[in-house]
Amino acid sequence: MKNELLQKALEELDDDLIEEAGSLLEHEPQTRRRGLRRYWLTIAAVICLTLSLCGNVVAVAWVREREEQLVAQEDFYLRYLTDSTRNLRQDAFDAEAFFEALDSSSTEVVYVAINRLVECYNDPALRQRAIDAIEPFVDSASGMVAQSAERVLAILNETFDADGICRLADGSVLFTLYPGLDGGDDCTLWRIEDGVLTAWWEMQEPYRYVTDLILSPDREKIAICLASNKSGFLIVADFAGGSIGGELVNTALMQYRAEHAQPISVRADFETYSWPENIAWQDEDTLCFDAGLYLASEGDTAAVQAVYHVSSGSLEMK
Repeated sequence: MKNELLQKALEELDDDLIEEAGSLLEHEPQTRRRGLRRYWLTIAAVICLTLSLCGNVVAVAWVREREEQLVAQEDFYLRYLTDSTRNLRQDAFDAEAFFEALDSSSTEVVYVAINRLVECYNDPALRQRAIDAIEPFVDSASGMVAQSAERVLAILNETFDADGICRLADGSVLFTLYPGLDGGDDCTLWRIEDGVLTAWWEMQEPYRYVTDLILSPDREKIAICLASNKSGFLIVADFAGGSIGGELVNTALMQYRAEHAQPISVRADFETYSWPENIAWQDEDTLCFDAGLYLASEGDTAAVQAVYHVSSGSLEMK
């Protein structure tokens, strides 16, 4: 940055100084030396001033970068939440307590309160009050707070147009809360069906985060992408058929080991150290994905392409 500013400053030197320097070259040697000395002193002064300005610019840039870092530090990890904030996430719903929490000086408390206030949905009066209270946080300096406010408002206002929200063919709505918390959203799926909000599925370990919800072309199925701190998981929920399939990454791992005469075992913590990638619906019944499968016996991974057929529950790999 300094070099660029210095070059710019030198390019903008007064033309009179340059012309004066040229005229000095035509004078007697002694006069020329005195003049050239004055000229180069002027140049040196300009350079010093430029470097000083550069220092100020760099300092300003550093301050701005530091401010951005501090804002980024306001975003946080699930495992680092204070006990009181953890309790706030798990306490029985008390609207007044969460409205009061919006005035907290703690970013994480405000973050939790905004997400909990989605539970005002089933009470029209509380819903409007929550909308009014949350709207200012859309412009929060904390990305996690702003994103939460946007998502919760999309739900309370029934626009359902924010990230993390899926509208199903049967008219119901599925969504996650606590966006950006660690590796993804909170591992509870919420559903609005026939105008009523419920916690549809509260998933347990090893599932810790929802990283994506991928709606099928007919909007009757959702590929639920999940993660822990060690593994990735993939489950398909068929709302039209009323079923939830098995976890596909572990299924692919077990199938691969069986086909290659490797020991078939499941870890006590149900981690696979394997991950799905490039997940996409090929059609309304077929989900395709790549997977990196961890082969404990070889200490390596196998890359496979998998095709899952929802109606038959079959998984093909190549």
